[in-house]
Amino acid sequence: LADLEVPQYRLQAIVELCHRNDLSNIEPVFRALAELPVHEASEAFAAVTSLGLRASEPLLLLLRCPSSYLQHGAAMALCAIGNPEGIDVVCDMLMESSAPVWQEYAFCLGMVGSSAIMPIVSRINSNGAIGQERAMWSLAYASTSSGKEALGTLASGRNQVVAQVARSAMELGARLEGGERIEDGRAAPEKAY
Repeated sequence: LADLEVPQYRLQAIVELCHRNDLSNIEPVFRALAELPVHEASEAFAAVTSLGLRASEPLLLLLRCPSSYLQHGAAMALCAIGNPEGIDVVCDMLMESSAPVWQEYAFCLGMVGSSAIMPIVSRINSNGAIGQERAMWSLAYASTSSGKEALGTLASGRNQVVAQVARSAMELGARLEGGERIEDGRAAPEKAY
């Protein structure tokens, strides 16, 4: 706990305390996490995911902080642990964020797979062409994990807008799985946390 106050030891202390799985230390861990420089944040958020859903509340708070890298790290962690409320908030962030940040949220949601599909789809019709494009990217990432079957069902559904977005997402997902570099400025992120 003392090492959380020392910048050069802070990251290792966060990782160690998360791996100990002792929730009595969660508040100081998250306070210290908010002090980390950008290049150390991904390792710390990866460690936080070992706490599972018990880390949800502080991660949801970090989604509201002004720092974009902390927001992104919290979104990745919430999606990685499968927190439903966090997934819902990240869906809103996907639709509301400016470029290029929305692409990172699309990738985060895609990591979740099939359980993120309906929260994404519920926002397609209310956000016009921009929302459709963002949903397509997120669904494409989801199709590369566990979302192919659900997307196939949506692609043959009655809602024509949703069906078209699902078909486009399946095509894009196949291209991403094949390792194709997408040349329109929206290539898949190189790696997740």
